[in-house]
Amino acid sequence: MKTQQERQRERITIRLTKRYMQLLNELIERGVYNSRNEAIRDALRLLFGHHGLLVLQREERPQK
Repeated sequence: MKTQQERQRERITIRLTKRYMQLLNELIERGVYNSRNEAIRDALRLLFGHHGLLVLQREERPQK
């Protein structure tokens, strides 16, 4: 059975160049991020913010 958090997420598949993968793995090896997922989610938050889109943090989300 899926947890509530798993039900709120969708899975996507992306293709990256070898260089992007090397750099992504480098960030993980340096301890900047714990996983590729974490790094990519953070990159998306930065991208959204750059374009003026607000992503609510988990604690800021309205209660259901």
